[in-house]
Order: sequence, then C-alpha cells, then structure tokens
Amino acid sequence: MIEAVQQDNNRGSGQDWRLAARLVRFVYPYKWSFLFAWVLTFVNAPLATAGPLLTKAAIDLFLAPNPQRPLAEYAAWLKHGAEWAGLGDSRHQGLIFIAILFLSVNLAQSAVQYLQVVITENAGQKVIHDLRTKLFGHLQNVPVQLYDDNPVGELMTRLTSDVGSLNELLRSLKIG
Repeated sequence: MIEAVQQDNNRGSGQDWRLAARLVRFVYPYKWSFLFAWVLTFVNAPLATAGPLLTKAAIDLFLAPNPQRPLAEYAAWLKHGAEWAGLGDSRHQGLIFIAILFLSVNLAQSAVQYLQVVITENAGQKVIHDLRTKLFGHLQNVPVQLYDDNPVGELMTRLTSDVGSLNELLRSLKIG
C-alpha cells in the first residue's frame, strides 16, 4: 500500500512539472518584468541591512566612542564621509550626518520595494489575464456534450479556483 501511495505521489509530481512547464508559456512574455523585479531584490538586500549598520556606526563613532577598539571599515568610511561633508566636527553634527544617511537609505529601500511590488503585481495580473482569456476561448470551442456531461457550476468553480490559486502563486512571488 505504501508503494502505491509513493507511485501516486511520483506520478503527481511528474504531472506537476508538466503543468508548470505549460504555465511558463504564459509567464514567458513578461520575463523581463519578472527578471527586473528579481534584480531589484539584490538592490534591496543591502539597503535593508544598512539601517542596523548605520545605528551601530552612530553609537561607535558619535555616542559612545571607544578609542581602544578599532573601527570597522564601513565606520571609518562613514567618519571620513562626515568629515568631508563638514558634519564630523561634533557629536551632534555626526549624528545628523548618520540620520541623513539613515533617512536616505530608508527612502531608497521603500522606493525599490514599491517598484518591485508594482512590477511583479502588474506582470502577474497580465499573466492571469492571458490565462483567463485562453481558458475562455477554449471553453467556447469545446463540444456542447461536455456541458451536458458535467455540471456547469462545477466547471466554473474548478476554473475559478484554479486560476485563483495561480493568482495567489504569482502574488507570492514578490521576490524579496
């Protein structure tokens, strides 16, 4: 019995891969949108980690400096940047410099995340539209006998829920 279940599972996964390959046809026209959203993930990653590093640098450089402990390389760069900007002379000016950087990084991260979500949602909705259009065209061309043999509500429920599941899959691909 266990072997039969494993065979069914293996058979189902093979069908899943074939189904996924068929669905790739609908995603392929929008490959550049999804690729650009994926690239934005790599832009967003360092921006997301910059906040805690800037906070640590603010503490190490301006709030509680410890001359015995060597500075991290990025903290030294920030100190030189603050001095170059004319904001490294006092603790308050240094904190203002770090705060400006912190705000800039957070704004950039928000903009990148927003762009990523908009691109992914837009491409996903286009894929779902193409899929629904193709399904509607197919249902217009099937023999009438199909509708006689199967309850129409069951067919519509199946199509609606399957397309809805694919829509949720594409929405969850927010890549990041």
